[in-house]
Amino acid sequence: MTPNKSVQPTVIPLRGLPAAELRHWAKKDTMSQKLSDLEKFARWYATPLKVLKGIPDGDGAFVALSIGCFLCERYYRSVAGTQDKWRDRTVLERATQDLDVSKDFFEDFWDIFRHGTQHQGTPKKKKKVDKTTGVKSHFRWRISHTFAAVPTRYKKRNRVVICINPWTFAELMLSKFFSDSPRLSDVSNHMFG
Repeated sequence: MTPNKSVQPTVIPLRGLPAAELRHWAKKDTMSQKLSDLEKFARWYATPLKVLKGIPDGDGAFVALSIGCFLCERYYRSVAGTQDKWRDRTVLERATQDLDVSKDFFEDFWDIFRHGTQHQGTPKKKKKVDKTTGVKSHFRWRISHTFAAVPTRYKKRNRVVICINPWTFAELMLSKFFSDSPRLSDVSNHMFG
């Protein structure tokens, strides 16, 4: 399989950072120069995301979604101060507050999308019984460039479909770090080399 030569590695012009500055970082040789965490971040995540977006028919969407999920976790673990406390659920509380979604709903999103993409490469199906009503819900997922950057849901009887735009979700998570770059270094064991 030969790579698509029409897809050139470029960077996403994100708010607050000029595209020319991002392109400058993308051209640096990481092996011969000392790069800042922000420069590495631009090269390792913003540039590949832009390349993925250039793949025809949206075929890079699952990888973009995966990037969005792990950056979401990294960012909100930094905000919550729980980088190495994997069982601590404060990360979800911080995300729900910032993204303006309910905690129960975000936990379903997290289970279906984050756990699905990070462990098996695709979101997963889920069945859940409401503890107060005893009603069983069947969860499904959808991704599309027409959905919002934050997770939304549609309900019909006992079916729940959680929807997200993988591209704008990943870009939202990138922008969190670009606008709050000290969070990139706010870790104890997961540094940028």
